[in-house]
Amino acid sequence: MAPGRSVGKDDVDSIDQKCTHLESASQPIEIGTFRVLGLDPEDAEFYSNFPEGRRKKVFRKVDVRLIPMLAALYLICHIDRANIGNAKIEGMVEDLGMTGVQYNTVLSICEYFPESFALAGFFPGAIYLCSYWYMPKDLSTRISYFYCASALSGAFSGLLAAAIAQMDGVGGLEGWRWIFIIEGLATVALGIACFFLLIDTPALSMRWLEPEEIRYLELSMFIKQGGKFREESGVRWRDLKMVLMNWRVYVQSYFLLCQSALSYGTKFTLPTITKAMGFSTTDAQLTSAPPYVAGAVSAIVFARLSDRFFWRMPFVAISLMIVTIAYAILLSLQGALEAKRGLAYFSVVFAVVGIYPIQAAAASWNANNIAPASRRAVGIALMNCVGNVGGIVGSFMYLESEKPKYYTGFGLSLAFGGTGIIVALLLEWSYRVANARKAKISEEARAKYTEEELFDMGDKSPLFKHVL
Repeated sequence: MAPGRSVGKDDVDSIDQKCTHLESASQPIEIGTFRVLGLDPEDAEFYSNFPEGRRKKVFRKVDVRLIPMLAALYLICHIDRANIGNAKIEGMVEDLGMTGVQYNTVLSICEYFPESFALAGFFPGAIYLCSYWYMPKDLSTRISYFYCASALSGAFSGLLAAAIAQMDGVGGLEGWRWIFIIEGLATVALGIACFFLLIDTPALSMRWLEPEEIRYLELSMFIKQGGKFREESGVRWRDLKMVLMNWRVYVQSYFLLCQSALSYGTKFTLPTITKAMGFSTTDAQLTSAPPYVAGAVSAIVFARLSDRFFWRMPFVAISLMIVTIAYAILLSLQGALEAKRGLAYFSVVFAVVGIYPIQAAAASWNANNIAPASRRAVGIALMNCVGNVGGIVGSFMYLESEKPKYYTGFGLSLAFGGTGIIVALLLEWSYRVANARKAKISEEARAKYTEEELFDMGDKSPLFKHVL
């Protein structure tokens, strides 16, 4: 197919016809660990015999087109959330005459009314988009690639703020005002660009994918869903009801709530904490960068290990354990941040190393345990909705009146880490029990239900095995 050729309806229909021959296949087919209903034998043979080298090439193409754009969007999204912490130590609080908890109140108002309503769909949408293109065992690594941009935003935000703050007085504006102006303009520009650069579906990617590569990706999605089923009226309401009644989704959401509280509390307060260690204003901005670089590295390393072993729980629990240890040390310093600067700074870096792997592991764990795709989309959105409540907590954790001891901030962070570990262990135990119970009734279920009915149950099916 010639590069740059426009995609027509006939092209899309042709691909769909090649990939889905539901009428010709009534029996489930085993493809790896998946049981697929409605897969044509010809398509099954094509998928199974697709060379490993070409598979890697296809996903490298997808990685290049999808991940950098998501990372850039996530980077600028979190720079906009973190820059108020940078503006604070550049004199914003004094210039605006804020006292007491007014700064914390402003954080909540600005963060959770205009901003969060506008950005609420981004992270669940990004995860759902990744789950559309990638197989379950590859999901955590891909999420970590763009999510580590959140960690890097903390590093980049501090460096960028230190540079922009040098514009203090230009145009009669303070340096902290220029931080908001310049970073805000970058956000608008990138938001416009994503309409043209963000990829959608394999069937609409004929300009950069070969027909056989598109067929392979379409079949991958078909296979991991277990096949395609008839569209029923009201299916969205049914999926919403099933997700709302799934208690494990709320438990999974607790990990995101912990991570949000820890992440936002750190982003809003880290420059102030480093300044309390005795650093100058500029040095406080600069020394806030290394912890986030370490957090980005840990997010990728943990995610790759999680995908390699296809085991989510340990990488949630270990991350929370690191957080618990780090904040226990900070709390034990009792405000002696400047006197014990080395230990305090190490603890901050260690805390951030634990914070950033949580979301990729927890989000992929949640996505891997919800089926079919329509229900998964609702589950991801619900997890994000509940988890974002942690951001409100993070806005009020670090009280100006408690500086530099921050008993509330360090104490709550310690509590989130400790309780998160317990929840992770209990959740995996519940999945093990559910898998054992399903294994006992799977043969009975096959006799009672048709294969299509079993697949249509999604994660409630006795044939569905939970990811631990």
